[in-house]
Parts: sequence; C-alpha cells; structure tokens
Amino acid sequence: MRVLFIEPRVNNPVRINIALPMTFLALYSYAKTRLKDIEFYYHSMEIDWALGNPQSLDSIYKKYKPDVVTSSAISCNFNAVASILNFFKDNKCITILGGLFPTANDRWVLDKFSFINMVCKGEGEQTFVDILNKLKTNSSYRDVNGISFIDNGKYMSNPDRSLIQDLNCLPPICFDRIPINIYKQFETRYYVFASRGCHYNCDFCTLTSHWQNKNRQYSIERVVNEIEHIINLFSPQLISFGDDTLSLDKSYLFQLCEELACRDFPVKFGGKTRIDLIDSETLKLMRKAGFAEISFGVESHDANQLEILKKGGIVSALSNLQKTIREASDLGFKTNLNFILGVPGETDKSLREKASFIIKHCSYPNVVPLLGFITPHRGTRIYNNKKQLGLRIMDNNYDHYNHLQPVCLAESLGANGIELLQQTYNFISKKTFSEKFNPLLEEHRQELICSH
Repeated sequence: MRVLFIEPRVNNPVRINIALPMTFLALYSYAKTRLKDIEFYYHSMEIDWALGNPQSLDSIYKKYKPDVVTSSAISCNFNAVASILNFFKDNKCITILGGLFPTANDRWVLDKFSFINMVCKGEGEQTFVDILNKLKTNSSYRDVNGISFIDNGKYMSNPDRSLIQDLNCLPPICFDRIPINIYKQFETRYYVFASRGCHYNCDFCTLTSHWQNKNRQYSIERVVNEIEHIINLFSPQLISFGDDTLSLDKSYLFQLCEELACRDFPVKFGGKTRIDLIDSETLKLMRKAGFAEISFGVESHDANQLEILKKGGIVSALSNLQKTIREASDLGFKTNLNFILGVPGETDKSLREKASFIIKHCSYPNVVPLLGFITPHRGTRIYNNKKQLGLRIMDNNYDHYNHLQPVCLAESLGANGIELLQQTYNFISKKTFSEKFNPLLEEHRQELICSH
C-alpha cells in the first residue's frame, strides 16, 4: 500500500512558507515503527513553487500512484487541501484529513465535502496507524476511535481517542522521507517541541479542542537529542520551539535551559509564551541557554477586551510589560509582540489608544509588533458566539483567514469599521517600521471585503 502525505501551496504575503513538515514527520515516524509493507511519501507543493517548478496534481499522482492520500488543514489552507483531496478521490484514492480545522468542524467538513472519506480528529499518530492497518487488511475502519465519517449518508463520529499520556513512548523524529538538501536551500523554519498543548482557554484559539486543554511534556533528554539531530542534518541558524506556551512550567523550562547551556549548541533558539509567565530570572536563563527570539501574546492594552478574549489573566502583567520588553531588549532578544485589532467592543477611540500603546512599547531596539485582525475561525468559541459578541463576518473565504486582513467587523466600530481597521493597521506598521512583518493593506483588499 502506498500512502502520500501532501501539503498545498498557500499564498502568504509575508514570505515563502517553507517549514519542516512536523505533522507528517510525527505521523510517519510513528507509523514506520508499527507498519510493514507500506510505502510512505511526502510532497510539498510549496517547495515545488519555491523551486520554480510547480507540479500539476496529475503529475504528482503519476509520480507516486498512491492508494491513500492524507493532509492536514488549518483555516487558511483548507480550500487548497480540499481541492487536492477532491482530485485524488476522483482517482480512486482513499482520502484522510486531519488537523485543527477538521477536528473542530468534522461534521461540517464531511457533510459538505463528500470526497473526504474520513476525518482524523485530534492527536493523530495512533489513529493514523489504526486506520492504515484496517485499510491494509481490507477491514472496516468504522470502529477506529478518533475518526468521523459518512456511512450510508449518515454522519458517524466515533469516540475521541485518549491523548498519549507519555510522549516519550513516541519514536524519535525520522527525516528520511523529506528532501533535506532542498530544505537547506531556503530560509526554512525549523521547529522542535518540548511539549504538546496548553491548559489556557482563550476564546479565539483554534487549539482548544485539538489538545483538550491539556499540556504534556517530552523528556529534556529527548528534546536536546532532537535538536542535535536537526543541527547535524540541516545546520540551521535558528530553531524555534513550537510549544504553545513555553514557560507554562517554569521548573521544566529552567531544567531545559540549563541543559541547553551545557550543550552549547551552535544555533539560536526562539519561543513564545504569555507575558504573565515571564520574569527577569527566566529571561536571563533563556538568554544564557541560547534563546535569541521571544514572542509574547499581548493581544490588547485593554482589560475589558482581554476579558472578552478569555485572556484576563494577563491584565495584571500589562503594567510590567514595558519593564519586561526593556529587559528583553537589553539582553539582546528579538522580541515579538502579538496584538489583535478589531476585538469585540473595539471602537475608534480604543483603536487609537491601542495604536499608541503598541508604538510606545515597540520603541525599544529589536522589538517588533506582529499585528493581526480578530478572526473567528469556524469551531472556536468566538465563532460560535459571534452574534452575542457583535461580530459580523464579512468574508467567508477561508483563504483569507490568515489574520493578515480583516474578515469580520465588530459592530461597535460602525459603518466605516473596515476602513478604520485598515488605517490603524497601516499606521502602526509604518510608525514601527515593521512593514516586512506587517505588509501594508492595499485599497483593493478593503474594497473586496466591503463588497461581501
């Protein structure tokens, strides 16, 4: 049996979007140790495009001749993934879709897209292996936990699969199915994970249902060994920790930093966390360990907005934000501050105040705002409660759900709200000299949104 994991090309206005395919690598590394007589393949249409050699789906099909085709989807690549799976279903392949978007919206996906055989919900390694075992032996997959499917026109959702309690039982990541030399040609984003999941419950977050509000950690030995392996294979300059909240467990982070400092790897590290989970001691220890980049999810200057987003826990840390940023800057960190424009209840006045707050706090060296617009991803609580929150969706094209353009409008902003959002975004981008990270919105994009 031949299994193809395929990733689409996604139009990103900031950069070519090439990163190590961590979802495929995790699935493949686990399946490889448990399944025999199955050939696994990976194909990135993003890499095809970056190489100036885009491939048609027909040529990809002829190259691999897969029996099973699978992919992973978030909101902004869902349309592209669906188009790919439709093609392969027409060529008699079994199609499997996983990832954040289908996990949160399995029924909607299966009802609307009949060419998808099944949705793999949540953590995928064990479910993926069980599915392939069933297919390999021509057995019914209808009793596999962690999947949804349509059976005789009826939506069926099997019980969710329990999360893997001990992540260290998973095999080390195996890179023998990806083109290592090609990744080395580009500014590839390299990731490692020290943990999975986050126990916070932000209303706008797409991760809540996927990881069931739980956090589990890998052993520190495993993490640093994986870092060493990536360095030996790819020689990267920066490796980012993909953890949702890196400093969730301070004791664990301190031990990790101590081990990284001892290893003295020839690479810099990046990570992201909350502003209420960082302090001077942690910053100094991270810097000593080789961390050179850190991202904070600030989201807003306004306590009421943070409460609406279910992120009220960081309100008390706002008063220390300037001190934290200054310390990070003095230590030599590149510091990214994430902010959301258009939060429910946003007004012309609050946008002006937010802009002033952002510009003030990004006045230190190497401090960059990462601006985004409130985006009610289907399946999140902010999407489910959009009417109560006074959010009106203006654009249902999920290709645009990348946070880099407004797709909905807080009614509190009034009839010219889209224009206010665009003007504020462009103003902040210019004032902070961050156009590279916050590309200016174009007038035609505003008109397109307003036409919906």
